[in-house]
Amino acid sequence: MMTALLFYGYCQGIYSSRRIAKACGERADFMAVTALNQPDFRTVSDFRKRHLEALESLFVQVLRLCQKAAPGPGCTGCLRGAFLHWLWESIRAAGAGGR
Repeated sequence: MMTALLFYGYCQGIYSSRRIAKACGERADFMAVTALNQPDFRTVSDFRKRHLEALESLFVQVLRLCQKAAPGPGCTGCLRGAFLHWLWESIRAAGAGGR
C-alpha cells in the first residue's frame, strides 16, 4: 500500500510526506489507494527512507516499461518525461535526507 501511495502521490503532484498523509484523510482518491487507512506522515517518510533502494529499482523498472510502451500524445501526465525526471530526482533526494 505504501509504495502505491507514494507513487500515486507523486503522480498527483504531492511530494511531501505531510501532504500525502493529509490527503489520505481528505481526498477520496487517496482513500481508495489506502483502503481508508490514514498513515501518519512519519510512517510515509520512514517508509520512503527505509526502502529507498527498492523504490529506486522499482522506478527504473517503471521507466523501462514507459520507454517500451512509447506513449503517444494521449499519455497521462504521470508518464511524461518531465514528471519522470522529477520523480527520479526526488527519490534520490529522499535518500540524501531531502524531502
